[in-house]
Amino acid sequence: LIGEIKFMIPEILFVRGVYHDNRKLWYASFPFHFGIYLVIGWLALLFVGAIVNIAGLPSENPIATFIQSLTVIFGSVGFVVGSIGCLGLLMLRTFDRNLRHFAAPKDYFNLLFILAIFLTGLLSWSSSDPLFTMSRGYMKSLIAFSPMTGASPSLTAHIVLLSLFIMYLPF
Repeated sequence: LIGEIKFMIPEILFVRGVYHDNRKLWYASFPFHFGIYLVIGWLALLFVGAIVNIAGLPSENPIATFIQSLTVIFGSVGFVVGSIGCLGLLMLRTFDRNLRHFAAPKDYFNLLFILAIFLTGLLSWSSSDPLFTMSRGYMKSLIAFSPMTGASPSLTAHIVLLSLFIMYLPF
């Protein structure tokens, strides 16, 4: 089991097989996957931050500050890196003859859908929610079963797209 885990972690985190088999594809695939991992971490940190907020821990508390800082790093870097990787994969699948033959319309749809999620997150962060305060407020409203008010249009678009993707993902 330990050997399997030692093999799987670098394979999953660093897309090692693609690195060894198709380095050109890896340069787009790695940032794409790493961006997804960071955004998943960002969602987890939003959840933890919302719990800390509900528990009444003041924002000046070192734990709350640390969670807030990690949230900003994971979210902003995840959206930027993921967008770059997504654009790279779209370009490779479009312009590389070898990849184009293997790319189905569904692959383009999936990449465009994920790119829209990354870009709306990036837009929301850069235009109206630099500390992800509204995003954490939305997560808090989900946990507390209460309505959220005051979300920006870009955050609303991001929430809608991310929610649709979570429904679409199993299929």
